[in-house]
Amino acid sequence: MFRRIARPLLAAVFVNSGIDALRNPEPRAKLAAGLVYAAAERFGTPDDPLLAARINGGVMVAGGLGLATGAAPRTSALALAGSLVPTTVAGHAFWEYPKAEQPAQRTQFLKNAGLLAGLLLTVDAPRAHAKTPKKVKQAEEAQDVAVATRKASRRSGRIAEKQAREQTKQMAKVEAVALRAQAKAEKAEARLERRRDGAKAAA
Repeated sequence: MFRRIARPLLAAVFVNSGIDALRNPEPRAKLAAGLVYAAAERFGTPDDPLLAARINGGVMVAGGLGLATGAAPRTSALALAGSLVPTTVAGHAFWEYPKAEQPAQRTQFLKNAGLLAGLLLTVDAPRAHAKTPKKVKQAEEAQDVAVATRKASRRSGRIAEKQAREQTKQMAKVEAVALRAQAKAEKAEARLERRRDGAKAAA
C-alpha cells in the first residue's frame, strides 16, 4: 500500500521538472553546456546543450509517469537516477558558486541526493508481486499436507481401535473355550473318581 502512495509522490517532482524542461529548455541548456561539450569531446556525443536539456526533460517525464503508474517502476527509477546525476552536477555544484549562494545550492544538491537515494531504493526493492504467489502456493501446500496428515492420523486411530476391539473379542473367545474345556475336564475327573469309589465299595 505504501508503495502505491510513495511512487507517485517521488515521481511528481520529475514529471514537473521534465515538463518545464521541455517547455523552457534554455536555462537548463545554459547550465549543462559545460558537461555537454566535455562529453561531446570525450565520447563523441552531440554538442547541442539545448537538445540535451530536452532529452533529459523527456526522460524525466517518461520515467516519472512509468514510476507513478507502476508500469515499469524499476526501469523508470533507474532512468530517472541516470538523468538526475548530470542535472545535479550541472545545476547544483555548490562548491563552484560564490559563498553567498552556496547554502541554497547545497540544499538543492542534498535534496537531489535524497531523491537519488529514493530512486535507488526503488530499483533495489524486493519483487513483492513475484514472491507473493509463491508464498501463497507454499502456504496452500503446507495446509494440504497438514489436512492430509490429520486425516491419516484419524484413519490410523480408527484402524488401531478396530484392531484392539477384534483382539479383545478373540481373547474373550479363547478364554471362554479354555474355561469350558477346563469345566469338562473337571466333570470327567469327578465322574471317574465316583466310579473308583463305587468299585472300592463293591469290593
